[in-house]
Parts: sequence; C-alpha cells; structure tokens
Amino acid sequence: PASLPTAAVGDALPSTTVTASGGTPHNTFTGTGLPNGISISAGGVISGTPALGSDLNSPYTNVSIKVTDSASASVTKVYTLVVNPAVSITGPASLPGGTVGGAYTATTIAATGGLAGYTFTATGLPSGLSISAAGTISGTPAAGSDVGSPYTVTVKATDTANGFATKAYT
Repeated sequence: PASLPTAAVGDALPSTTVTASGGTPHNTFTGTGLPNGISISAGGVISGTPALGSDLNSPYTNVSIKVTDSASASVTKVYTLVVNPAVSITGPASLPGGTVGGAYTATTIAATGGLAGYTFTATGLPSGLSISAAGTISGTPAAGSDVGSPYTVTVKATDTANGFATKAYT
C-alpha cells in the first residue's frame, strides 16, 4: 500500500497486506522498526495490536518492509506508522447531583486517545436520565428514582476501532 493505517495502543491494527511485483516468484517479507505488538508475516500481512511501551504519538518513521524473492533479489520500502495512546475518559472529574422532577444540568463526558470518533454509553443512570452518543448526560430524574441514594454510573467511551475505556462515577 501507499501508506499504513493509523494504530492505537490496545486496538487491533487493521490487517494490511504488502505485495510486490516483478522478480522471481515466491517472495518473503520481513520488517524492522515495527512497534511492540505489530508484526509482518512472511506472506506480507502486517497485523497485531500495539502494546504499552510503544512510543505513543510518535510516527515510526523507520518502519522498513523488505521483500526478498526466491533468487535473493530484494527491495525495501520505508513507511510511517503512527501509534496513538489508548482511549481514556478525560472529564469531568465528577457528575453533579440532580433533583427529582427538575431538569438535570447537562454534563458532557470527554475522551482522548485511540482513533478519534468516540461513542458514549452509560449504565446505572437514574430513571429519566440518558447519555447521548456524543457523551452528554441529560434529562429529568423521575419520581421513582431511589431518592437520596447515590448511583454508581459507569460510562464507556468507544473509539472508531472499537477500543474503549470505562469510568465509574457516583
């Protein structure tokens, strides 16, 4: 390919196949400079999941893919592979309390890392409150809510590569 896809720690890299033309059939591919958790098969398939310890947010400018044919002729192509940090929920630190029957102060949850384009879900919200896919909690707590008792709300942020992070709020 002309370029390699962007990766994120903990998210599987979209499988990418490197091909070659010319030379004597039966090519073998090797790679150097690949981040921890990413490898290339002898058949040219680059795959894996970047692991902690990868140089986050730094392009791997020295990712070299070498193809060697059965006559020992070889050629190398250098790629840039960017590895983003894992998804994390960055805010807010806490959720405001609400009042039964009163409009809840809309609170927006934020996330970073992974492959941008997050979708948010939540479990444990009081009846009458919901979270939008964009991360905004809003609504009106219903009268049947367990008044006076704290709720444990777990928010999940999922990136476009299905990597995710969760955070518990009270």
